[in-house]
Amino acid sequence: MEPHLLRCREAIALLAAIAVAWGTSWPVIKAILQDLPPMWAMVLRSTIGTAVLFAISAFRRNLVFPQRGDVPVVLNIGLLHMVAFYWAGYYRAPVQFRQDARSFLVTPLRSG
Repeated sequence: MEPHLLRCREAIALLAAIAVAWGTSWPVIKAILQDLPPMWAMVLRSTIGTAVLFAISAFRRNLVFPQRGDVPVVLNIGLLHMVAFYWAGYYRAPVQFRQDARSFLVTPLRSG
């Protein structure tokens, strides 16, 4: 089999996997928001993503830890981006200033 065809099939399989994952994320998020506040749902999502990426990197033997001098920079960027930006941009501001965002976050799943 030609390597080009194998790469094309792999690309199609990966595209299908991404489409399925993306398509199922909405009902999963809605179900999680029934039990957790949005901020904790974001913490859960980020923790799962971090664990998965860590496992993939370890499995591929491509895991690299930051050097000691880079740790403060990595932590500051991580905290500012993941906590402050998401909290202000995706949780606090929309809920505070937009009534439709508030109802969007608390609308339960409806069956039937």
